[in-house]
Amino acid sequence: MNKKLIGLGLGVILGLSMIGCNNDDVAVEKVEENSPIVEQKIEDDKSKNKEMNAVLMDNEYVKATIIEKYEDEWGEIGYKIQVENKTDKHLMIYTNNTSVDGMMNDPLFYVELTGNKKANENMYWYKDSEENGNVKSIDDLKNIETTFIISDGDTYNTLKEETYCIE
Repeated sequence: MNKKLIGLGLGVILGLSMIGCNNDDVAVEKVEENSPIVEQKIEDDKSKNKEMNAVLMDNEYVKATIIEKYEDEWGEIGYKIQVENKTDKHLMIYTNNTSVDGMMNDPLFYVELTGNKKANENMYWYKDSEENGNVKSIDDLKNIETTFIISDGDTYNTLKEETYCIE
């Protein structure tokens, strides 16, 4: 009986709080889901992206495949990468010493994988970042050289470092 009263009381409080939050001074513009503006924005975002299926790295520890080169509306430019752990170990994979068209950059890429699992992770740059001054659009991602570091996720010991180029 007490649980029913508590539930009823919480329901009344929730209902009153919803009424209390109603603000008639706020104007809300309803946009139709299929309006030309929304459709155009979605088409523009997708037109910048380029699907790929390029094996970036394949060694005794991991296989990494670039799925897509992308630019999104939040200022990220980069690659969607599927990483597969080919071992029974817990692995950490990240990048270091990355350059884009000859200029050092600092993209974000880090993934942890338990044994024999896959994950999709983004390797990305912020186009407004000072560290990535020469990356302002998806077209600027060319002649990329980066070192992938594969570490044991339990001991943090480096298992392998390999440098790769993305043209």
